[in-house]
Amino acid sequence: FTEGIGEESNTPPPDPDHEELASIQQRLESTLRASSDAARYMDHQRQLAGELHSAALLRKDDEFGRQHRKTGVPPDPSQLALDESVMGRHQLLRPRELLRSAQAEALKRAALADVAVS
Repeated sequence: FTEGIGEESNTPPPDPDHEELASIQQRLESTLRASSDAARYMDHQRQLAGELHSAALLRKDDEFGRQHRKTGVPPDPSQLALDESVMGRHQLLRPRELLRSAQAEALKRAALADVAVS
C-alpha cells in the first residue's frame, strides 16, 4: 500500500497575494498608529487650550467681575496652538485657515469683478 494516496495534505497551497496583503496590513497598522498619535496630540492641545482659556476667564473675572461675561463683548481668540509640522505630517486640515483663505479669495474675485464692470 502506498503512503499519501487518498490522504489530504495539511499544508494550504501557497497564496500568491500573501506578500501584497502583508504589505497592505503593515501600511494599515502604520496609518492607525499615526492616526492615534495625531488624536492624542490634538486632545492634549485641546485640553491645554481649555486650561488657558479658563485661566484667562478667571483673570477677567478678578479684574472686571463675573458680569463681564454677559456684556456681549466678543470672546478672546482661541488658545488652541497647533504645530504646523505635526499638522502637515498627519495631513490634517485647519478649517479656520481654509475659511480665511476662501474669504480672501472671494474678496479678490469681487474686487476684480468690480474693476471689470467699471
